Amino acid sequence: MRPKIAALVEYFYEPKNLIIGLFFRIIPYGRRLMYHIPMALSRHLFRYKPYMSPRLVEYPFVFMNLKLDKGNILDAGCCWNPVGLQLASLGFRVWGVDFNKYELTHPNFTFVQSDICHMDFEDNFFDRVINISVIEHVGLGFYGDPKDSADYQAMIEFRRVLKPGGKLLLTTHYGKKFENQSYRVYDSESLNFILKGFRLEKIEYFRKANNNWYPCTKDEADMVGLDERNRPNGLVMVVAVKE
Repeated sequence: MRPKIAALVEYFYEPKNLIIGLFFRIIPYGRRLMYHIPMALSRHLFRYKPYMSPRLVEYPFVFMNLKLDKGNILDAGCCWNPVGLQLASLGFRVWGVDFNKYELTHPNFTFVQSDICHMDFEDNFFDRVINISVIEHVGLGFYGDPKDSADYQAMIEFRRVLKPGGKLLLTTHYGKKFENQSYRVYDSESLNFILKGFRLEKIEYFRKANNNWYPCTKDEADMVGLDERNRPNGLVMVVAVKE
């Protein structure tokens, strides 16, 4: 699998009528073919529906809360987001870890292909650990990672490699507890469990409504479920400190 950087806004094709929809479901590789039809023709067959990704708020959250002039930064699960490369371009010393290969390079960026649950870094090495919408996938095997690795084991590793006083910047799905083959949705109890051993410095909740993201209270976030495509509509973003 070749990872691609997650877009802030994604577009999905929706057939304009039932006959077109049935045709592309019936023919072999129909869903894949939809995305290769010339634009001049496809505009007559499909409507384009934008999907506002949670990255719209996750990336700004990381930059607003990094609060670091210099130091070592770990981007844990780096293949699907540009933040590690962006920070390297700004002059920070960044290490990226992912089970998948990462083909982009920068003099300030060091990539290590590894399971984030079992990293080879020495103890107390990083000033910041960044984990953007990754922890909810860990241990499920959907992105090629080992199925025997657990989200809590990854959090133990983050705590181990952080310096005392170092901070974890974590974003993940939040709302009514849910799990399928590719992701989890954390509720308050399961989130508190994986954050054991950290001191919570900041927590922010967001919910999606009318295809836009908005800040919300914890009580509101607790009630959030999935959308019509089974994508989570709730998000939590955390700054946690290793003491």
